[in-house]
Amino acid sequence: MDQRSRSKSSKVVDAIRALVVFSLLLLLSPLLIILFSVHFAQKIMLYALLWGTWYKSRKCALVVTSESTIWKDDFGKNVVDKYVDNVLVLNWSDRKRWRFSLSRSAFRHFGGDREFVPLVIYFKPFHRNKYFRFYSAYKEWKHGKPEALELLLRELTALLDRTLQPAKT
Repeated sequence: MDQRSRSKSSKVVDAIRALVVFSLLLLLSPLLIILFSVHFAQKIMLYALLWGTWYKSRKCALVVTSESTIWKDDFGKNVVDKYVDNVLVLNWSDRKRWRFSLSRSAFRHFGGDREFVPLVIYFKPFHRNKYFRFYSAYKEWKHGKPEALELLLRELTALLDRTLQPAKT
């Protein structure tokens, strides 16, 4: 008899919980829809601005680097210096001095919160962004395992070289 009453009371508690959750979802759904719509509109506007301004000036990627001794020289030589005319560069070490800019907004929106230095975000109109996160590869490189870094650099340079080729007439 005691087990039956517990079973009935747990079913009642479960029903009340389900009703509360459903009611909260119902009440919060307009707010969630508004928040999702604002986020989606912001993303569309950012893409439109990026494609409209960067594409005209042949900028195809955002590069985020820092003053770390682990990758500064190598990353600078293989990416930043090689493509300086076609990428926008943000230095994470100077982030306190960053002013509002399209590249800063793009980094904040697309960069994420993991392994974002060094990072290359490749933008191509009406395509998904391509991300090249170098942090783990440089960590392995530091410990004598260059394979991941070499592969990432090969993929990036192949993509950028293919993108920056002059159009064939």
